[in-house]
Amino acid sequence: MKIDLLGDKVLLRPQERETVTDGGIVLTGDAVPEGVQYAEVMYVGVGLRDGDTFATPIVKVGNTVVHNIALPLTMEVNGEELHLLSESSIIGVIY
Repeated sequence: MKIDLLGDKVLLRPQERETVTDGGIVLTGDAVPEGVQYAEVMYVGVGLRDGDTFATPIVKVGNTVVHNIALPLTMEVNGEELHLLSESSIIGVIY
C-alpha cells in the first residue's frame, strides 16, 4: 500500500520501551515510565503549508522518535499496527 500523508502527519512503528538504570539494569515494558512511546518513523507528510510552499518536516523516515503515548491514532497498514500523529506532537528525535 502506498500512503501520501497530508500536512505534518507522521506514521510511526511503535517500538518496545526499554531503558537502563544507572546500575545497568535493563527495564522493559511496564517498568519504563508511563506516558512516552518510542517509535520508528515510517512515513512523513509533505509539511505544513507556508504560503505557496511547504515547511520541510524535521523528522525523516528511519528516525527513532519519542512521543506522548496518549496522542496517536492507531491504524493497521499492510497488516502492521502503526501510529499516526502530527509532527508537532513528537517530543524529540533520538540519535
